[in-house]
Amino acid sequence: MARKSWQEKLADDKDLPRVEKITDKMSKRWGEGTFVIPAPREVDEIMREVPEGKLITINQIRQILAKKHNATIACPITTGIFAWIAAHAAEEARAEAMELMRVQNHIRSPRFSGPIIGLTKDCISGIYILTSSERKFSREEFVELIRSTDLDVKIPEKKYMDGKEIFSVFLPKDFSIKYKSRSGEAVIIENGKLVKGVIDKNGIGAEAGKILDKMEREYGKEVTKKFIENMMKLSLEFLTRYGFSVSISDYDLPERTRKGIEDVVEKARKDVDRIIKEFEEGKLRALIGRTPKETLASLIKRRLNKCLDEVETLIERDIKDNPTIVMAKSGARGSMVNVVQSTAMIGQETIMGERVERGYHERTFPHFKPGDISLEAKGFVDRGFKMGLTPFQFFFDAMNSRESLMDKSLKTRHSGYMERRLVGALQDLKVEYDLTVRNSDREIVRFLPGEDGLDPSKIERGVMNVEEIARSIFG
Repeated sequence: MARKSWQEKLADDKDLPRVEKITDKMSKRWGEGTFVIPAPREVDEIMREVPEGKLITINQIRQILAKKHNATIACPITTGIFAWIAAHAAEEARAEAMELMRVQNHIRSPRFSGPIIGLTKDCISGIYILTSSERKFSREEFVELIRSTDLDVKIPEKKYMDGKEIFSVFLPKDFSIKYKSRSGEAVIIENGKLVKGVIDKNGIGAEAGKILDKMEREYGKEVTKKFIENMMKLSLEFLTRYGFSVSISDYDLPERTRKGIEDVVEKARKDVDRIIKEFEEGKLRALIGRTPKETLASLIKRRLNKCLDEVETLIERDIKDNPTIVMAKSGARGSMVNVVQSTAMIGQETIMGERVERGYHERTFPHFKPGDISLEAKGFVDRGFKMGLTPFQFFFDAMNSRESLMDKSLKTRHSGYMERRLVGALQDLKVEYDLTVRNSDREIVRFLPGEDGLDPSKIERGVMNVEEIARSIFG
């Protein structure tokens, strides 16, 4: 049988506390009356109430216990033993808490075996700009940047360094990895040097950071903690020195792009009008398993989604890199969808995943003709927030926003209540030192946690990378 921990011994009450009569044999020493055999937890509670810097004796503990149970005395032997157990359990709990509460011990999440702690917002933006820029920093500039980040790291003897080289200074010297950035561009780090690509959320962000994932796995939590700290300092120092601010002009589009967007929207409008005409004439071929009306809705949504994708492609091609675009591309904050909706068009507003149907009889507003299923009458918004919306477009957008708001509040409530019930049902389950899962009565619930005994935080996601394993073994 596995050896019990001090905490387990403290929790083992053994039908205690118990008050018994003092026997004739005991009465010579303790006198007549009753004596209490306390529970270990009772002794622990009394010791916990002692103010810091003060002392308490076993006799004082016995007096408190006797008064509590209305007994003549408390058993000196069991009280002493339980005080000894409580003292050791306190040290054990203190050591356990220090281990469990250290932030670097929780970089990797047991939920999905990835880094749950990483860089975010401006920290990602700064590293993205630094590693994507072709700018050369003089020795005075890069030494100030590096030394404001880390006083101990070794600085190369160079007159000039670019952003990739400055980033590489903080990597372990034998660290190598290959992955793809958010834009699909290959990122290659070989022997501690960023050879190709830019560093964005896919490299150093929480949950998505490939660099943090591999670094924690191969070099441990302390090295990863130091790297995250250095990247945060480097990024903020870089942005502070060279500036980073947003403006409404970030959403300005070239005239060529505006003309291209108008052409894309007009072409989509004509295609939708053609689909509607085929439906009204009974010529629309129904999709498998769908009625003609369901087919019409599906084809219109598909065409409008394609229209939004084409507009996004135009904007990504023509808009200049600015702080707002940097935040979207790097994954620091928002996405290109937010940029598209602000600069060009919002697209089709939906209610419960479908085009807007609710409103008046056979129409969404009294301003439209009964039976009108055109784009404008069913919630299509061909303008962006910067350009301003028409009253109808504003109302359709408010309908969609209200649905999102309600979904968020209701789902939060339901998921919160479900979590509460799960916690209540599972709160007394514990993985013991013999790796069995037991409840508060020490009954075995499972012989191995998760039925396989594997630690979820140590499992590597994806397929087995044989090439990487071979390289780590043979060099």
